[in-house]
Amino acid sequence: MLYSVPKSWEGETCVIIAGGPSLRTQDLSPLYTHRCKIITINDSWRIRPNADVLYFCDTKWWENQLYANFFSIVSGREGRFQSIRFHDLIYSGNWIKGGEGFDDHPQVQKLKFTGQQGLETDPTGLRHGSNSTYQAINLAYHFGVKKIVLLGVDMRVSDSGRSHWHDEHRASGFQNVIKNTMLPQFQYLVEPLKAAGVEVINATPGSALTLWEQKSLEDALGQ
Repeated sequence: MLYSVPKSWEGETCVIIAGGPSLRTQDLSPLYTHRCKIITINDSWRIRPNADVLYFCDTKWWENQLYANFFSIVSGREGRFQSIRFHDLIYSGNWIKGGEGFDDHPQVQKLKFTGQQGLETDPTGLRHGSNSTYQAINLAYHFGVKKIVLLGVDMRVSDSGRSHWHDEHRASGFQNVIKNTMLPQFQYLVEPLKAAGVEVINATPGSALTLWEQKSLEDALGQ
């Protein structure tokens, strides 16, 4: 059965935490001092395991998390550290998956892909845009937010050759995949989101995604 996303975040700001290498050095402390909803993508659950939504679309990714028994050690608001295992988070996190073909766990809510480009308005579906950040933006729209702030959306391989903040092997041609397959899709979100009254700010330092205004995280959340 498909999940129908409720408009339970109407008027809110949503921060989407993707997986770009800039997250290795960016100061994320404003997330603790400003009110916002948070969607993590894939391994970024380890940065914010208590996110409002933990999103993924790749079944193989889920299987890898289980096999590797990943865990997170994060600092709380008061500097206290906590350790959270992926296996435990399955039961306590709000998991949403885009795309078909996943029946591994009843805790995971599922949405269908309805095409590649544009903004899906049916709350049971997402346009996939050839990347998870695109899908997460569509998901935030379904929740009814008025502002979306992007983190870790580098959309480029770093000067040191990293494609993600965490260790992950990618083929040498991944930069071409980003440039030719992923980046061109975002243009199809700009006008539909603007028409819907949703502001998008990219708070990713050095991001190659320049369709939306770029600001520091503090400024993006402090408006």
